[in-house]
This record gives sequence, C-alpha cells and structure tokens, in this order.
Amino acid sequence: CSFREPDPEVGVRALIVTPTMELAEQIEREAFLLMKGQRWKLVRHGQSTRNKDIFVTTPGRVATMLEKKLVSLDMVQYLVFDEADRLWDSTTDNLQVVDAVLTACTLKEKVVALFTATLSAKIESIARSVMSPDVVRIIVAGRTMANRNVKQELVFCGNELGKIVAMRNLVREGITPPVLVFVQSIERTKELYEEIHCQGLHIAVMNSKMTHEEREATMIRFRLGKIWVLVTTELLSRGIDFKNVGTVINFDIPVTVESYIHRIGRCGRAGKTGRAITFFTEEDRERVAPIARVMKESGNAVEDWMLDIRLDRQTRRRLQRSTPQRMIVSTRKRMHVANQRMNRQLRRLEREGVSREDGGSSEEDAAVAA
Repeated sequence: CSFREPDPEVGVRALIVTPTMELAEQIEREAFLLMKGQRWKLVRHGQSTRNKDIFVTTPGRVATMLEKKLVSLDMVQYLVFDEADRLWDSTTDNLQVVDAVLTACTLKEKVVALFTATLSAKIESIARSVMSPDVVRIIVAGRTMANRNVKQELVFCGNELGKIVAMRNLVREGITPPVLVFVQSIERTKELYEEIHCQGLHIAVMNSKMTHEEREATMIRFRLGKIWVLVTTELLSRGIDFKNVGTVINFDIPVTVESYIHRIGRCGRAGKTGRAITFFTEEDRERVAPIARVMKESGNAVEDWMLDIRLDRQTRRRLQRSTPQRMIVSTRKRMHVANQRMNRQLRRLEREGVSREDGGSSEEDAAVAA
C-alpha cells in the first residue's frame, strides 16, 4: 500500500492483528524486508504509536491500548486479521476484541482482510455479517486441505508409555533436525523434555509460561540450528515460518482438524518436502477419522478402518470442545506418584494393623477379668 508522509494528527493507517507476539514479530521482520529503503521503526510495548503508519499487534495489547485511549484507529485504511479463524472464534475472548477494533476503525472507506489456512463456514458467516456485501473470497487448495509436500503418518502406540517408546525410537534411529514436537499442555512439554533429553541431543522447550525474552531467545536458537528438537504447544502451531523444519511430530494427537493442518504446516514450506508423524493411543481412536480423511485427500495412504469410523454430531462436538485426560508423560514422575500411592497404602495398613492389635488386647483383657 502507498501512504503519504507520516502525520502525527492522523495516527495509525494500517492495523494488523495477530494472535501471538511471535507472529507479530515475524510480520514485522517480513514488513521490514518489503519496505527496504523506507524509513522504518519498530514500536515496542509501552511506546507511543503517534506518527506511526503501520501497527502490528496482538488482541490483548490493542484491547488495553484502546481502553486506555493510547491509540487512535479513526484513520485506519487497511485492517488485517491474521489467523482469522482463531481471532474470530466465538468461544474465545478474541471475538470481543475484534468487535472493539471494528468499532474503533470508523473510516468508511477501508479494506478489511482476513487470512487463515483454515476457515470454517461458521466463522466465515460471522465475518461476512460485519463486512461489506461485495466481499471477495480467495481459496488456495481446499477449505481444510493439508500441504501435499508433507508426507503424513499415523502411528498407533497403544498407550502413553508406548508413545514415549516410539519417541525414543525415532530419536535413536535418527531424525533430521530441526524438529518440532507438539503436545497438548504446558506441563507435558516439561515432562516430555525430561523423558527424552540425553547427552548430544540439543532439545529445548517453548511454552506460554516462559517470559517473552525467553521465548524470543529460544526461537533465535532454533532458527540458527542450535536447538535440534523443540517441544512446544499450540503456541507455535500457527503462522510461524520455520523455513528449514523437516519433521513435525504430534506426540499428542490434535483436538481438531484445523489444529492438525496448522501444526503440520510448520514443515514442507517454500516448496520443500516435510514429514509429519502423529501418535495415537487406544483412547484416541475417535479422533483418528477426521485426520485420516485429511491425509487421504492430500495423497497419503491410510488404513480403511480409520476412514470407516463414524461419529454422530454430538460426539464430534464433544471431541472438538474437550481435551483428553492423559497419564503423566514422565516415567520418573509416574514412578514418584506410584511410590507415594504405595506409601499411603502402607501407612493405612499399618494403622489398621495397630487398631486390630489394640482391639484384640481389649477383648483378651475382658475375658481374663471375667
């Protein structure tokens, strides 16, 4: 887009909203390359947006700035929502922020654009309700189509312990770094790290509980090849462009098809080939069918029984809205928990034994007295 000279009285003229700080910083880097030769300044947290044309932000940050009247969006000409399916999801607080942003962008003649790899009919309907009637939709491949450059595999592991064995086998056999490993929770990133880290394997963890500085340093080390295996959550599943990632491992099967497509989309980028391995257990069988269909549609071989699984609408909704309750990943923690349980049982048995002995003595004393 073309702008006039910055005007402190005008304020922001292009607003890009994206779900995470990592994505915001990536967009800033790409914008810097596109605007080479132009004057450019990155506005960090706490700095003024006065006299700035382009504002790249997250929902939480822009909501705070609007509430405190620290930013004016009256003259925004270009409004962009990256990873729109997450921002416009009615089950999260993000949609309220989207509504506040749309209200604050009062300029009538403006371009509103939504970008995402997956867009459900429901979210598209919500978006169309607030956009102009002459909206243009551009679809590359299918609505829920995975990257055909990625070889996809489903690996049955039986149970959680089987997943640990399968992960160790992959490490032992050799996987070409850099590798992204996805798990379903922050706690499980730490547990899996403790379970598979060993001498000579450059492995690290990244999750939302880490400070921004820690996450940024981890990202840089991963991009430079100093980290070979990065264990993470949904935090890195969307939009992040790791050009050299060759393998994605879903240690925990994704809850939704959309999550699956975004996760495996971290490899096989820019025309390169990639490999995506998804572990599943007996408890995950109901979640296999949607992923198997995506795999088949993108040219990967799947077993017939996976495609034959039929779920009613209520079950599908339950699976999409719930996260599986899984056993502890770490065998060390599991042994610690088992030892604690055994100690509690032992103490209970000891107490019960003492009680029986006391009770027996009282009866004997009563008999002697008689």
